[in-house]
Amino acid sequence: LEEIQLGFDRSKHAFSAIFSRAARETVGMRAGRVVVSLTIAPDGSVTRCELVSSAFGHPELEQKLLRQIRQMNFGAKNVPVYTLPNYPIDYLPS
Repeated sequence: LEEIQLGFDRSKHAFSAIFSRAARETVGMRAGRVVVSLTIAPDGSVTRCELVSSAFGHPELEQKLLRQIRQMNFGAKNVPVYTLPNYPIDYLPS
């Protein structure tokens, strides 16, 4: 789980850019959370990523976030396939 968090931390800039663009295009967008379910293969690739919940109700934002997650790679490890059922991604505007 710690390595997954590190992977998301490395992608923080990309997520921030996605949220910032949506905030510029959406009047009144406030802080919120998106929760995803993802499966990571032993080679580190994301083999499945689905939206569990979103505080935004903004399908374009949510699809961009899912696309970004699907492109992530957590690095190959000698481990079985790992599914994380509820991973939160928070947006806190500056």
